[in-house]
Amino acid sequence: EGNVFVGSALVDMYGKCGSFAEARKVFDAMPERNVVSWTSLISGYSQNSQEDKAIELYFQMLRSGCMPDHFTFGSVVKACSGLGNELLGRQLHAHVIKSETGSHPIAQNALTSMHTKFGLIADAFDVFSRVPTKDLISWGSMIAGFSQLGFDKEALDHFKEMLRQGA
Repeated sequence: EGNVFVGSALVDMYGKCGSFAEARKVFDAMPERNVVSWTSLISGYSQNSQEDKAIELYFQMLRSGCMPDHFTFGSVVKACSGLGNELLGRQLHAHVIKSETGSHPIAQNALTSMHTKFGLIADAFDVFSRVPTKDLISWGSMIAGFSQLGFDKEALDHFKEMLRQGA
């Protein structure tokens, strides 16, 4: 009780085990919450097909005054992708852009994947182009998006570019 780090670790553990009632009970009992505790619960819901709860919790987080980080954005954008809600996706994209941590590859990769799932290849490519340091996940997200949407030549061209850059 009273230790935000222990509480966050318990929320994370219960979430990873799929024990959301226990995770939520610990979370609700925490006298203090930080970005890690919020993100742990959001991530647990997102990773276990409870996207609606992840999104709802994200907006509760914002109302509480706790600012999301790149891990939060990665989880909430993934949840939005699972819902297939393009309008909400655009709203979350704006949140990411306005954030101090929005340029982090985790947030950017999630946006790239989300846009390709919505069939918005131009938006996905725009996000991908702005990633300052592209890692294997960045490249993979964009290549998979091109391929899934029928842009085979672009997928192959980006694969070759990825290899050329040593990613």
